Amino acid sequence: MKICLIGPCSPLDIDNGQLEFQPDNYDYLDFYRGIPVSTLANELLAAGHELEIISTAYNLVEEQITLSGPRLKFTIVRSTKNTKVRALTLWKSDRKLLVRAIKKSDADIFHAHWTYEFAMATLTCKRDALISAHDAPIKILQHYRDIYRFLRLVMAFYVRFRTRNLAVVSPYLADSWRTKMHWKKNIFILPNLIPKDIVIGNHRYSPHGNRVLCVSDASELKNVKTLIRSWNQMSHLEGNPLLVIVGHGLGPGEEMFQWADSRGLNNRIMWKGYLERKEISAEMSRANILCHPSLEESHSLALLEALRMGLPIIAGKNSGAVPWVVGDAGVLVDVASESDLSEAISKLLQNLEARVSLSKMAAKRSFEVFGTQVILPKYLDTYRLLVG
Repeated sequence: MKICLIGPCSPLDIDNGQLEFQPDNYDYLDFYRGIPVSTLANELLAAGHELEIISTAYNLVEEQITLSGPRLKFTIVRSTKNTKVRALTLWKSDRKLLVRAIKKSDADIFHAHWTYEFAMATLTCKRDALISAHDAPIKILQHYRDIYRFLRLVMAFYVRFRTRNLAVVSPYLADSWRTKMHWKKNIFILPNLIPKDIVIGNHRYSPHGNRVLCVSDASELKNVKTLIRSWNQMSHLEGNPLLVIVGHGLGPGEEMFQWADSRGLNNRIMWKGYLERKEISAEMSRANILCHPSLEESHSLALLEALRMGLPIIAGKNSGAVPWVVGDAGVLVDVASESDLSEAISKLLQNLEARVSLSKMAAKRSFEVFGTQVILPKYLDTYRLLVG
């Protein structure tokens, strides 16, 4: 069975040896990186399947380039650099080039990711394709009331009415599509896979663990401001605890840093900003707790990676798919409440026994619920069903 994945994906994230690719030869390109797609691709290749990937990149001079490797063809088409132009044209130029590449593919099954330009292009010529939704468009518009998200919602509704085969990454997202997008047909639950380079971490279980990690971004939905305010309520804790914040917009001197600094809330906080995935894994291996204050998640990769690392988690009990992902491997609280967050962090920092127990349950859950041996067969069974 030859499988074609259409979605954000970078050759930088394809396992070594799978692709004839020299990054230095393409350093002028800004690749569109989508870890769920590259992780799935790596696992399919490792399982011996023939694969084609179709994605986009910025700064491409020609309309497309093609990379190859054993059992792999990787086609990258040019994406419009200007965000405003892309949005106002509903990604018309991108979709035109994607359609051209998809029509040339001889794959048995076509699987597009996210319900936007990649899905629209795929459905133009492959009506029986599988479309994976990774978010809830109406929910996103409720949090970010701007024209960009409204146009993305328009695209999602186009996909909703055109597609015959819909997959989602969590039961929470399935419920959202049924209630908000009024999807009445069957939905396949195909969760994200955990990147194979994430391994169980070597955490320092001191009696007073002092390092709390947050992997997020500066958007309101991620709720980092509430975490920062709650952190500053815990000056009484011994051991000089440290909050390490990682993600876009969370670096020294950036807007969130300035917001905290102007309010005297920049105490015992290390601002890391954007990091590559290997650097994030290193931060997880040094942390004692992952605090994930996001108000809503469809299926957070940061939580999946923390589970595999065996990192105790504090996250939102009302935050979409978070309770389903974390299960009994973390502490679930109302992350909109500063007092609830600070209380949970304080208690877990001072309770070595609880952290060790949660760490063991996290690693176990990552294998038993989200391990490749559990999730990948679900994808393959779905592919076989649709091909048949």
